[in-house]
Amino acid sequence: AGIKLPICAVKGYSITVKPHDAPLPRIPITDTRRQLAFVPLGDRVRVSGFAEIGADPDSIPPARVAALLSAARETLGYHTVDGDLRQRTGLRPATPSGRPIIGRTTLANLVLNTGHGALGWTLAAGSARLVCDAIARRGPTIDATPYALDEQ
Repeated sequence: AGIKLPICAVKGYSITVKPHDAPLPRIPITDTRRQLAFVPLGDRVRVSGFAEIGADPDSIPPARVAALLSAARETLGYHTVDGDLRQRTGLRPATPSGRPIIGRTTLANLVLNTGHGALGWTLAAGSARLVCDAIARRGPTIDATPYALDEQ
């Protein structure tokens, strides 16, 4: 579309473990000190975190996996897990300020909703509301100005 977006890819990592010696959490847990999340998924727990800019998008360094496993052991008491760590990595679009870009562009019928970084799910409902307001061309329920793209 020829629009320049101030977005960079932020790389995160996750492992999904099945513990043998401690219970699963009943709800998601966020370790704010280490910026990690522990999310129960069936009989497993997804441990995710880290944020790297400019990293190889496909590699999963063993040190990152080890750090996630160590966090599961320290935080949740998982000393024994099965060998299938289900390692994953992914890129999240983020703006330098961390504030997403949401709203209409100068191109007809193009509405943006991007740049949320690691907060995509956290901000999803509010972002969706702003997108719906923009598409319907109605006044937003909150001030949408901070989320508009400066297309200068």
